Amino acid sequence: MNRFPLAGAARSAAKLWAAVGGIVTGLAGVGIITADQNTALQGLLVGVATVAGAGTSVLAAFGVRRQAEPLVTSVVDPRADDGTKLAPVANG
Repeated sequence: MNRFPLAGAARSAAKLWAAVGGIVTGLAGVGIITADQNTALQGLLVGVATVAGAGTSVLAAFGVRRQAEPLVTSVVDPRADDGTKLAPVANG
């Protein structure tokens, strides 16, 4: 099991985008696509990477929230696992 799954996923995605970008640039270099097509495809790759990065950031934030929330003691009404109050009740 990977100790840092988000970092591993980011590294894999970066390698994929670098490879795809390199392939597109290589296609332009050998004349299979024109320089204008290369520019358009590189722009598209940057746009897709930006949208994917924003989407995964949002998903990661909500995932961390969902996993961490049950582990945190409530500030409003703190209770132990058995239901007893952790904060003393004020008399009067």
